[in-house]
Amino acid sequence: MQGYVGLLIMAGELLIFVGIALMIVLSYSFRPRFIMRYPELKRGYDMIIASFILILAGEIIYAYTVLSGINETLDALSQGLYLLSIGLFIYGWWRILRATAKGGLRELLSKDTTGNGDWEPGVHLLNPKEATTAMGRIKGEKLIVTRDPTKFGEFNNIYWLTKVETERSIAPNRLEYLQYVLTTFMNASKEPNVILLDGIEYLVLENGFNATFKLLTALHDAALLTNTRILLPVDEDSLEEKHMAMLKREFLKFPA
Repeated sequence: MQGYVGLLIMAGELLIFVGIALMIVLSYSFRPRFIMRYPELKRGYDMIIASFILILAGEIIYAYTVLSGINETLDALSQGLYLLSIGLFIYGWWRILRATAKGGLRELLSKDTTGNGDWEPGVHLLNPKEATTAMGRIKGEKLIVTRDPTKFGEFNNIYWLTKVETERSIAPNRLEYLQYVLTTFMNASKEPNVILLDGIEYLVLENGFNATFKLLTALHDAALLTNTRILLPVDEDSLEEKHMAMLKREFLKFPA
């Protein structure tokens, strides 16, 4: 009977361990976007994550003491970590409550922290006919990669997407270099950035959809961390239906 109870206790501890570990992973994965949108809640969010990590550490130490025999020092350390985690959680939650109460929850959650209204950082799909107008609407440092530089004569920072070698050209089959140019631009400033990546059909033709999609997802993640909006003009008739569906599922739609 005691062995059966012991197994139940260990199973419960394992479930708690997996649950806490999953919470930590999810919290870290959502952290960049959460903090980008609600910077006032950063300290509280981080304190709560830290409390989860301490709980996990306490669970590991507790499991070790159960398996190897009671160790008073380790048992005391485990209890101390639990108490500290509770303190951090309460402090983090208090920080969040104070931040939301200070400006009002509704005002905080609807606050425009980027100067660009509802245009969240990330890759935005839009109609090719709206590209020039959209670039004029969004604030920030701007960079354009395009198949036809003449369409954007009013802008200065332009790269030509072509196999012709010039000082300001990028070959369509050099996806790593394209990613390097764009991420270097994103990281160069803490201010909002805007990138127009015109010519996805050409990239798909030269590299295949999978390689192009992998590039776009990497750029999307980088944009979330650098307060960058990447405009991606796409003619829906030029791509296969399943590929268009993947783009719509993964990326944002540019607000009208």
